[in-house]
Amino acid sequence: TGTYEVTVTDVNGCSDSASTTVTVNPLPATPTITAGGATTFCDGDSVTLESSSENSYLWSNGEITQSITVSVSGSFSVTVTNTNGCSAASTTAATVTVNPLPVQPTITASGSTTICQGDSVILTSSVENSYLWNTGMTTQSITVIGPGGFSVTVTDVNNCSASSASSTTVTVNPLPSNPTITANGATSFCEGDSVTLTSSVENSYLWSNGDTTQSSVISSSGNYSVTVTDVNNCSASSSVATTVTVNPMPAIPTITQNGDTLTSSSANSYQWFLEGSVITGATSQILIALQNGNYAVEITDSNGCSASSTVINVTGIGIKEKFISGPIKIYPNPSTGIFNINCKEKVNSIEIYNIIGERVPYSWWDR
Repeated sequence: TGTYEVTVTDVNGCSDSASTTVTVNPLPATPTITAGGATTFCDGDSVTLESSSENSYLWSNGEITQSITVSVSGSFSVTVTNTNGCSAASTTAATVTVNPLPVQPTITASGSTTICQGDSVILTSSVENSYLWNTGMTTQSITVIGPGGFSVTVTDVNNCSASSASSTTVTVNPLPSNPTITANGATSFCEGDSVTLTSSVENSYLWSNGDTTQSSVISSSGNYSVTVTDVNNCSASSSVATTVTVNPMPAIPTITQNGDTLTSSSANSYQWFLEGSVITGATSQILIALQNGNYAVEITDSNGCSASSTVINVTGIGIKEKFISGPIKIYPNPSTGIFNINCKEKVNSIEIYNIIGERVPYSWWDR
């Protein structure tokens, strides 16, 4: 800054002078740039860059305010101008780095997301650096046993995050009631018989013997249970199995004949038959045959199971008007209940049996 004078002289030796004052204005201070936050951030965020104060500003991106909001990567500098029109530029640019967001995560289920009470489904996020589920879990996969909507936020190595576009809904259906089994008769019976077991009503059935109907006809020993499935494909099993006992049939009885005495092979109880009809009261192992015909016996064991013998034909039985093993004569035959017995010797006692072998009371007298 100063006053400057010049004198000029022509060829004739004549001179003249002139002066002027020159003012040199100082440059403004080199501006500094201050960031309002981190200059490395994720796409969608921004940072404010602010110049130190001056009269006017020109940023490298063309903006002319003291502060600018930056949301893209780049190097940002500023030139400031003072009231004298003098300018100064920042010596160091502010570098802003904008990292891209990770890919929006997807959720994959290990199976159906409609499950039954007591079951579970595994939800797995697509791969990233770290995970945060809306349940608070921080693993890539979570095991879900309850109903609800499930979403995940993933974070990459730059600490940028993205959330799943939608939640995955898990539905948990209740189990059906445990089925009950009803038998239509005794569950202990003889070989050749059966019992029908019926489940309480549900959508479908699976018995332990493989039957898939509501009722199962059982003809063999075992423990029988049923699993029912409802319309939601949820299942429940009977809490108590039904035990069925099938008793074997006893061996076919044999009849041994000794004269008019018929003896059955051993059993728990007996019923004798003559010509296919029940002989009333003939329920002992031994039967005295009182008439000719076809005899059979039905035996019953301790389980109530029965078997019948083959028929045995008995002949030579009956009271005849002749001497029987000694000097005895009995007449008339047939009798109305009163008959004569002739014997040359004294008779001390008499026993009389009816046609089914029962001993019957009587009265008698000598003549």
